[in-house]
Amino acid sequence: ALVRFEVHDTGVGVDASTLTRLFSTLEPADISSTRTPHGIGLGLAATRKLAQLMHGEAGATSTPGVGSTFWFTARLAKRSASDRAGSSRRFRPGPCSS
Repeated sequence: ALVRFEVHDTGVGVDASTLTRLFSTLEPADISSTRTPHGIGLGLAATRKLAQLMHGEAGATSTPGVGSTFWFTARLAKRSASDRAGSSRRFRPGPCSS
């Protein structure tokens, strides 16, 4: 099954020329920013690499002044009901923190 995950924000957005570079390793979106650039770019590059390892893709769409959508896809194996019944591993969501 091909699964797609998305995160939407209503932040400042990113222009098209910058958006094409966001998934390159350690490529800051705006070097003139006053924000501290710790980890800028590495997370998106790692996301793309992990998605590719799961036979998927990663990307983003954005409109300056409106916000952005970051997404990735992953191809996951379906398990039969008999496989799930014998499994001792169960997903249990933990508490949400904000």
